[in-house]
Amino acid sequence: MYRSYWDDKTRSVIFEYHFSNLNDFLNYIQEKEVNSYVFGVRSSVTGSYSFTKTATFDEAVRFCQYGWTQDFDKLLKLKEKVDQSLIKKGQETIKRSKTVMGFAPSMSDIVTGNPLNMWQIQKQPNFDIIKIYVSLSYPGHTTSSEIYNRGAILLSLVDILEKMGYGVELIPFEICYEEGYVKSRTKTREYLIAYFSLKDSSENLNLGKLYFPLCHPSFIRRLLFALKEVTPFKVLRWEDSYGHVCEPNHIREVIGISKNEILFSSPHDMNISGDNVYEDLDRVLRALQLERFFKRSF
Repeated sequence: MYRSYWDDKTRSVIFEYHFSNLNDFLNYIQEKEVNSYVFGVRSSVTGSYSFTKTATFDEAVRFCQYGWTQDFDKLLKLKEKVDQSLIKKGQETIKRSKTVMGFAPSMSDIVTGNPLNMWQIQKQPNFDIIKIYVSLSYPGHTTSSEIYNRGAILLSLVDILEKMGYGVELIPFEICYEEGYVKSRTKTREYLIAYFSLKDSSENLNLGKLYFPLCHPSFIRRLLFALKEVTPFKVLRWEDSYGHVCEPNHIREVIGISKNEILFSSPHDMNISGDNVYEDLDRVLRALQLERFFKRSF
């Protein structure tokens, strides 16, 4: 779904998209006509490998459509480290039992021949739904390790919260803005806001589905660039900047994210360095006050 409208609150023109799945998004950016009034050069096509980490625009489309597996094992290892740390933080609220099948062996029961020799996490009767908004925008200087660590922390957080009985609704989105003078010589600010439906509260976490959008630079630097290139902007500066990244408070104000809802903004805004995933995890938990979800009693 697409609409454009004047927003009195921000005194801006907003171009808003809602994509029900990634295929709808890919079809849209490939079928719509390019806004040649603004975009004389298409950075989604001409972007370098060093900036986008793909050789061509078509390669980025293939990764998004059929999956991207490079360094997937690296993400899983990072996620495992974060999982272990989050399980320790939530051990007072996560109950375990011994069953025939589970996530880890109980060595004492294996030695004694007890058939119930595997630990299983018991999902607690918790019916709260947690909304996690995930900004897909980040500055051009953001490194691949920062992107990876943010992805590992986010995916691990969702996984553990689901094990604790929460329903997690993941809301990835893009928001950026540009301003300048249009033909009427009136200074105008324009926003692009695009929402992607990748996981609702009733779905289990699908790492393969979320890996490319959350962890590969080309989802932003080729595919979301292509979305901007087919959007009917009037401000000419979009071609140079492809939009300014919004600060967290700015995002909350424009989109309407309440203080009780979680916002994953850019790695820089959450103090993610990309060096040590444990240290990055602690920074994220402090910055977003996520400890409250792991210290809850049932």
